[in-house]
Amino acid sequence: MGREHPTGVEYAHYLEGVAEHFELPIQSGIEVCSVEKIAVRKSAKHSAESLFRLQTSAGEMRARFVVWAAGEFGYPNLLPFEGADLCIHNSRVDSWRELKGENFLVIGGSESGVDAAYYLVQNGKRVRVLDARENVEDLAYAPSVSLSPFTQTRLESVLETGRLEMVPDARVTRVMQSGRGYKTVCDDDTTHLSSTRPILATGFAGSLDLVREHFAWNERSPILTQVVESTLMLFLCGPMTKHD
Repeated sequence: MGREHPTGVEYAHYLEGVAEHFELPIQSGIEVCSVEKIAVRKSAKHSAESLFRLQTSAGEMRARFVVWAAGEFGYPNLLPFEGADLCIHNSRVDSWRELKGENFLVIGGSESGVDAAYYLVQNGKRVRVLDARENVEDLAYAPSVSLSPFTQTRLESVLETGRLEMVPDARVTRVMQSGRGYKTVCDDDTTHLSSTRPILATGFAGSLDLVREHFAWNERSPILTQVVESTLMLFLCGPMTKHD
């Protein structure tokens, strides 16, 4: 593609080209409703073989192997605290340019929050970001800890405008309506007022819970083999793919 960060349109063309080149049998517009593991006995001479049975909007499908790549973006974390329904999740914003108002409050200072702040500042808005971490400077936004190098560079560019304020140690517990605006309350009882709906940038619940029973788990992550496979025979692709 000749670039590290293509636009959405460019990336779509790239994926279409890959699909066409490898003649991938892609079926779009199909919703998977359930995934079930079953055993099918082939013959008296052979032991039972495990299969996956998928109930979909296009009928039942079966496969020996399934790759779960349903992603994160379509499954936002919409209710992380009381009153979160008064906010607008960053994934539900179609265009940052079209948001009305001059001052915005962003809840969450990781990749999603900084991404939202960047585009708001670029469109001439003033933005305050509430970050739950205690000391933003000490963390230095280390790659793989919170921000990618690409996002960190963009953050530095908008900080220079003076229209962005990063507030550390701000753990939001609730949001409520206040007059014509909104009041955001933190766990130390500090409050932040905004005339516009707060932007909820607290991340994504993800799709993996939909097939949780097909994975063995440690405290927070699915346990995978070295070939990115569930110990219960389902493959995983996406940001939840981790090894020890």
